[in-house]
Parts: sequence; structure tokens; C-alpha cells
Amino acid sequence: MHLSRVMTAQVSRAFHETQFLSTFCQQKLTTIIGHLFSSPDFVGRDQFLDAEGQIPSSHRALIPGMGRLRAQARRQPTRPVLTAEKAAQVTAAMKRVLVLQEKQEFAVAEKLCTEVMIVCRIHLGDTHRDSLIAAVNLGLTLRCLGKNEEALAILTETVATCSITFGSANSLTLTAQNNLAMVLSAMDEHERAVVVHREVIATSVLIFGHDDPRTLTSLSNLAQCLKLAGGKANLWEAMRLEEEVLDARRSAGSQDDLKVLEVMAALGRTLYSQGKLEEAESIERQVLAETELRRSEASAEMIRATNNLAVTLIRQSKTAEAETLWRRATHAAAIVHGPESEEYNTMVAHLKSTLSDQGKVSEMMRVQTAATTFGA
Repeated sequence: MHLSRVMTAQVSRAFHETQFLSTFCQQKLTTIIGHLFSSPDFVGRDQFLDAEGQIPSSHRALIPGMGRLRAQARRQPTRPVLTAEKAAQVTAAMKRVLVLQEKQEFAVAEKLCTEVMIVCRIHLGDTHRDSLIAAVNLGLTLRCLGKNEEALAILTETVATCSITFGSANSLTLTAQNNLAMVLSAMDEHERAVVVHREVIATSVLIFGHDDPRTLTSLSNLAQCLKLAGGKANLWEAMRLEEEVLDARRSAGSQDDLKVLEVMAALGRTLYSQGKLEEAESIERQVLAETELRRSEASAEMIRATNNLAVTLIRQSKTAEAETLWRRATHAAAIVHGPESEEYNTMVAHLKSTLSDQGKVSEMMRVQTAATTFGA
């Protein structure tokens, strides 16, 4: 299989795999943009995990091999040919980068992805599509590590190179722009991020059409960015965009029901931010009910849906129901994320606060003791 076929497959849907998370875990799950397995030739990620679902040591073993390949290439007086064997090494390394990102092993992914990018540039040149795809993936990995300045530098360069090489109306250019906007948001440069998101949307509409799923996800990305920017006007526009996306996905009979639920969840949070609590509650009840039908009770999606509804209920003084929901979310978070996780501790804190508000001090102390013992 040629290297370009695999690396291009990583981008074909990349541009737009964005999750909509509640505030407390927005920073936890960041491996979104750039994880694509759409090519029939692309080996599924499960084939790179061992029997226990863990990342095998062979993932890390590729790093020295890539380093040797780079060193050999640099000793050549002219640009070396990327042989089939070397291409296979790079392809395998890039596949493993995606698995490492998915498993949030970002430090290892960064090192391996850097090697892939360097090897591609040495063998293929800085402006080759595969070199640029590797750069986009490295930018994503750096963002996930919180190395936003480095991510900003490489993605800014990559956007410029893609625009010159392929033009603005190109899927790789759009992917690089989308990742750049996400980095800007992570750096609280929301106004700049909004500008980039709008450019992506304008181009996406021209290429794919307004109601194409890729354009709709770009609209959702803009809405999320506007909410992070804050302000009444931005919240109003975010709500309008989310309603527009939701209507379009429903009208098209979307095959991805989870995408519809993500948009609904995002709209619920926007309505909550605007103080439209009854409308938010209605949507969030639908999201939770649908999530429970499609996911097991102990799932990250169920925890987010439960937490969002509980937060909205608390604002309406519906404390007893919120307590019940947070008990469920606490139990699920312990199973899904573990007793030492931020998610679990956040659910425990919400539950304790609710019990305290109701004067249930002894029960609150029991929750605290149980959490401390469980996490020990």
C-alpha cells in the first residue's frame, strides 16, 4: 500500500471530529481532530492493542527505528528515494501515532510523530502532502500536551504551506486551519480562532455545500468557539448556529445519532448559559434518555449527559433530583475513569455540595469518607 493512501485516509474525515463536552471535562478529551480510519485499506486501531486492550511495547520500539531511518537519510548527498520498505515503516509509525493519541499517550506520540515528519521531509520534501499531514498530526499532539506555542508555530507554518501548495479549497488545508483554530482557542485567542473558523466554513460551503456533514461540524466548531469567547452576542449566535445544525442533521436523516446528540447537548449548554433553564432542561432530558438507550450506564457520554442535566436542575432548585443524578454519575465515573480521576472527584464534589445544601451533613460526610477510602 502506498504511503499517501494511508496518510490521506487520516485526513479525509479529520477536519471535523469534534466532541462537545461539559465544562468540567472540556480539557480532558482533546484527541479529536485528525483521527481517521475511513480508508478500507487502513488497519483498524484495535489491531494495535494487545489482548488486554493496552498499548504494546512495540509501539515505542518503532521510535529508535524511525531515528535510524532519519540518520541514514541525512547521510545521503542527495534526497534519498523512499523505498517500499521505508514507506511501510513510516506508514506503520503513523498508524501507531493515531493509536497513541487515542489512548492519550501523547508524549510517546509526539516523539514518534516528530520522527515521521522529519523522515517524510527528508525523503519527500517539505511541501509533499505526506510531510504536511505528519505536521498536522504533530500539531494536534502538541496541543494535547499543552504545548500550545509549539503547536501554534507548526500549524501556522503548515496552513501557509498547504494554502500555497494546494490552495485554500483543499481538505488538508481545511484540516490544518481547523486544528490551528483549536490551538488559538486553547490559548484564549478566541477572536482569532473565530476568524479562522469562519474562513473554514466559507470554504467548506463552497466545496461541500451548506448541509454537508463536514460543513455542519465546522459550524458546530464555530459555535463552541463563540461560547468560549463569551458575551451576549456570541452566545446568541452560538445558539442560532447549533439550532441550524440540529435542524439540518435531523432533516437529512443523519445516520450518526450520536452526532445529533452531541449537537443537542451543546445547544442545551448554550441555553443554560443564556438562563433559558426550562428549555435547557427539556433538551438535556432528551439527551440523557437517548444516551441511555445507546450506551451502557457506565459510559463517559452518560456521565456528561447526567451531569449537564443535574447542573441545570440545581439552578432551578430541583435539588432532590439533582442529588439522585449525581449519585449515578459518581458511581459511573468511578467505573469509567477511576477513583483518582478528575471526573470522579468532580462528581463527588457536586454530590457533597448538593447534600450540604439540603442540610444532609452526616450523609455528606459518609460520601466524603467513601470517596477517600475508595481513592486510597
